[in-house]
Amino acid sequence: DEDCDDGDVCNGTEVCRSGTCLAGTPLDCNDQDPCTEDLCDSRLGCLNAVIPSCLGCTDDSECDNANACDGVERCIAGGCRPGSPLDCDDGNRCTDDSCDPGSGCVHAPNDGLCDDKDPCTIEDVCQDSRCEGNPETCGDGTVQKSCGEECEADPDCGAGAHCGDFCLCERAEQPGRVQSKAQRKCITALNKRFAKVAKAQAKHIRKCIKRGAKGELEGGLAPFEECIYATDTFCKDKVARARAKTLSKAADRCSVVPDFGPMDAASVNQGAVVEALGLFHDLFGPNLDASIVSRDTDERGAKCQYKVARRVRKCQDAKLKAFYKCKKYGLKGGKLEKLYPGADDPFDSPDDLESCMDFELIPKAKDRVQKACDRKLQEELDERCTSVNYAVLFPGVCTDATDLVALKECIDGLVECRVCLALNEVDGLKNDCDLFDDGQANGSCQ
Repeated sequence: DEDCDDGDVCNGTEVCRSGTCLAGTPLDCNDQDPCTEDLCDSRLGCLNAVIPSCLGCTDDSECDNANACDGVERCIAGGCRPGSPLDCDDGNRCTDDSCDPGSGCVHAPNDGLCDDKDPCTIEDVCQDSRCEGNPETCGDGTVQKSCGEECEADPDCGAGAHCGDFCLCERAEQPGRVQSKAQRKCITALNKRFAKVAKAQAKHIRKCIKRGAKGELEGGLAPFEECIYATDTFCKDKVARARAKTLSKAADRCSVVPDFGPMDAASVNQGAVVEALGLFHDLFGPNLDASIVSRDTDERGAKCQYKVARRVRKCQDAKLKAFYKCKKYGLKGGKLEKLYPGADDPFDSPDDLESCMDFELIPKAKDRVQKACDRKLQEELDERCTSVNYAVLFPGVCTDATDLVALKECIDGLVECRVCLALNEVDGLKNDCDLFDDGQANGSCQ
């Protein structure tokens, strides 16, 4: 039946019978009220607008027809004037948009087909109002590095490793093994490249937000989703260049593969891009086209969104830098005063790396992270986002924040979650990210 739908509710519901589309029964919009003009909107259906000259009134309350869908009726010059019908289209293919006369627009999640704009996934379907896809590369017989894939069969991984369930090379853990200078050089290089690629991707997304809010993207305000995944926009392919440099650095610095930590350039690149994209979608919701506001209609709201996006990136950078400094000192050894209490000297296992994520225990790291993710983020929110509807401006995970302090705590948790997930993937760590982001096992970070 969906193939027969012409998008016009006024002419009824079309159905498919034996391969032929049959017309529906047109709506009868006559409400038998001589004081309304009976109309039909192709999307909203029947609209029965009050005829101003028909009814006398003294204030707006006398004109209210108790139907939120056709707008707010006004009493003007003794006559009731109809309102403007609500536009409930949120631009999200993963919601069914409708209007309830009592409450207004309703956006119900659906399970339809969609496109998540990721060339490395297939079978994209709507889940919880967002588009989700499944990896398409694992098991197809071709090693596709651009999609983060490392292998298709065990021989691809070399000695001492095997191809895991997600077509990534997995090595047996070798606790108690201090890394050589050559191995440390590789780990440090790949860590720096992860931070650089994540920073480049985040900057690209922020430019999409800034220029889109000004109407400078092709097509005006939208499409943001196309912009953030593109590689040939105004950022002059900086993300692609950053990823390419990761490959060259790995070739130059990773002649000796580490026993733990980051394993290869492809997974570093993929993890950095996924982390940045996921963080901004967590903040602004699954569809940026529906959440980023225009400066022409809401200048203060647009500035709030852009400045907070910028501050989120700085918070992310601070956490990554704190982790990498701890990691660098620990792998080299002789710097216990810069590490957490009870640290091995030097590090010799993945467990040592995991402890570097407890920023509260590391001298100086705690102050740097608190400055970026607590004080500066709160100052930005207080300065840019007062007197705005921040539930509308940040309709993602933090949409239920009751005030700016709660919003700051939620945003900090989002950064914690994405940093933890990325480092688990890239460094092969096993941190419980659900506990790490807010201290609770509540399913907030999966």
